[in-house]
Amino acid sequence: MVSDVTIEQSIIDSLDKIFDKKGNLLVATPIEFRRVESVPEPSLTLGLLALGIWSTKNVISDNLKQKSKKNKTSV
Repeated sequence: MVSDVTIEQSIIDSLDKIFDKKGNLLVATPIEFRRVESVPEPSLTLGLLALGIWSTKNVISDNLKQKSKKNKTSV
């Protein structure tokens, strides 16, 4: 097996070649690696989701308290 490798700033290319005993090329497999833009951490998304859930819980809790007060005063 013989590998030809090219390395640049954001690219790595490799061509792997497999030969038989007589030197005949059997397989040539190109492999390309490309730098991927960084993925932002999910902390902002998770924080907004948690804030939304907390706010919804508070609104529902307040609504239940108001309903229970109405039921006590009407009895």
